[in-house]
Amino acid sequence: MHEHHADAPITVHCLEGRIRFDVDGQSHELTSGCVLIVAPGLPHSVHAIKQSALLLTIGGRNTAHQA
Repeated sequence: MHEHHADAPITVHCLEGRIRFDVDGQSHELTSGCVLIVAPGLPHSVHAIKQSALLLTIGGRNTAHQA
């Protein structure tokens, strides 16, 4: 996936295989069981080094207002 950013924090959990996750100019190699947390707004991209499966979770803030 080409470089982009998210407006909320994300976590990337490598479930299977091996991926390279580039964040703000730094490369991180993740293998099965590894988790990476990325702050909002940071440019990132992901590349499969071999066939892989990952779980991407996008977090956010509750923007509901209380009366």
